[in-house]
Amino acid sequence: MKKLVLIAIFAVLSMPAMADMYTNETAFEALLQPGYYLEDFDGFVYEFIYSPLSFGPVNGFSYEASASNDLYGSPGALSTNTATDPLTITFTGDPVTAVGGLFFGGDINGNTIPASVIVTLSDGTIESYATSGDVFRGFTSTMPISYLTISTIDDGGGYEWPTMDHFYVGSVVVPVPAAVLLGILGIGAVGIKLRKFA
Repeated sequence: MKKLVLIAIFAVLSMPAMADMYTNETAFEALLQPGYYLEDFDGFVYEFIYSPLSFGPVNGFSYEASASNDLYGSPGALSTNTATDPLTITFTGDPVTAVGGLFFGGDINGNTIPASVIVTLSDGTIESYATSGDVFRGFTSTMPISYLTISTIDDGGGYEWPTMDHFYVGSVVVPVPAAVLLGILGIGAVGIKLRKFA
């Protein structure tokens, strides 16, 4: 019985902390704790922006947007100054366990265009998809997310700038691994106790 308990504990500790992914914005928003930070980039116009650009803090959440060749704003969205240059978001405030937004490809004028988009999280989660519109992707994790990148792939069809809008940063209630371990230990202890009485 003790071996089974140790195997169960090892299995829980070995589980990867990959994020869960959502394509429905309403379902994702329902999981968020009150006080999340939603940025719509409403004040943005067509403009060059030096990297990094800081956002927040809002309710303790803050982040920096950066790209190796700087950033570019278009009305209601944030992009990079150079096509296919990844857009990186680094979280600098309270721990983030939920992040989501509209991630898509834009042209030089900020219009949404067909593109292959890749969203990569710090825990190794990768979501790639082809889109011709502004597609929502949301992620929740049991571990804090320290950064994410949005990339587009040059597929020979033209230049695609990685672009984001309607960006959520927050937290969700997640099972605490310690609580799971305590539950396993409790079940193991009951099993050992019952075995002594048998």
